Amino acid sequence: MERIHVDLCGPMETPGLDNERYFMAITDEASGFSHSYVYKTKHSNFIVSDIKAYIKLMEKQSGQKAKELVCDGGTEFINKELITFMETNGIMYNQSNPDTPQQNGIAERKNATLVEAARSCCSLLCWSLPIYQRTTGRKLYSQLRLF
Repeated sequence: MERIHVDLCGPMETPGLDNERYFMAITDEASGFSHSYVYKTKHSNFIVSDIKAYIKLMEKQSGQKAKELVCDGGTEFINKELITFMETNGIMYNQSNPDTPQQNGIAERKNATLVEAARSCCSLLCWSLPIYQRTTGRKLYSQLRLF
């Protein structure tokens, strides 16, 4: 639970069932545990609250404190509420340089894997693409159950 990687993916071409066009994957580097959330806009008020809730949950379950949050420096992650939360809890806030997905590779790979897996599931089951938003969470659960 030392390093947590976060990235927001989107906008997707086809909106989800509730008009979601973005999803965020949060991944713990040590355990590989991930969780995904879906949003209607890139600047959703829920992004910061979901990150905070995830960190608190993982700290409670693992008994370890988060030490570093790694993100791509997108505007959705640069806000006073998140920075204050990080400082209050002693969590380092590490932003990669703009337009360099290589520096946040774990989060970028997780997003790519989820998108491709969701598209494959939808194609295989002859579903329309709006359901892929729900499928990303299901696929993430399936990945965790396999390992």
